[in-house]
Amino acid sequence: QQDGLTLDMQDLVFRLEPALLLQGQLPLRQVQLGRLAGHPQQASQTAPPMTTLVWPLKVALQWQIDSVHWDATVPIEASGLQGSYHFDGQAHQWLLKRLQWAQGEYQGELTLQARAPMALQAQLQGSLTLPQWKDQGLQASAALNGTLGGADARLRLQGELRPTGPLSRGQAAPQASVVAELWPWAPQPVHSADVKVSRVDLAALWPGAPRTD
Repeated sequence: QQDGLTLDMQDLVFRLEPALLLQGQLPLRQVQLGRLAGHPQQASQTAPPMTTLVWPLKVALQWQIDSVHWDATVPIEASGLQGSYHFDGQAHQWLLKRLQWAQGEYQGELTLQARAPMALQAQLQGSLTLPQWKDQGLQASAALNGTLGGADARLRLQGELRPTGPLSRGQAAPQASVVAELWPWAPQPVHSADVKVSRVDLAALWPGAPRTD
């Protein structure tokens, strides 16, 4: 528990290779969790803007989390997470090989510069099916780019949902898109957002979200 966040971990298994210390690398090679639960709470004070994120050792490890529960206004439940994490002294790299969430399966990657301005680049892709579109697969994609370091950090989020194949004659296409500007260290992080949804039920896409069509 730290800075208003409580994490509960179950069935933790990890693999160590002590010889990696001689190469200036963390001797942790693999981490596996049966369940991870996050419980964010209101912090007693606002955290200062991040300007660096540097470890004393290089890191290269594989990770797996069987299930995740995250408390939020709309709780998040995900399963089957697999990926890798690397830190070479200059940048952090996360690779998401698999994530099962709601009606879809996703893959993605994120790169974060370790020092200011902490440039960030992230992409997420996924395929999913919704109850009202059982015969039509959907493709989801999102990108987050900008900087994370300092009070002036700015991030731009773009995402869309579209059909993967041709539609029947006269059939309207299910679509959704979002473009948002984020100020991560501001009291209101979402500075602006433009969200468009057509013929998509967000409650099926994200359990607990408002129903739309």
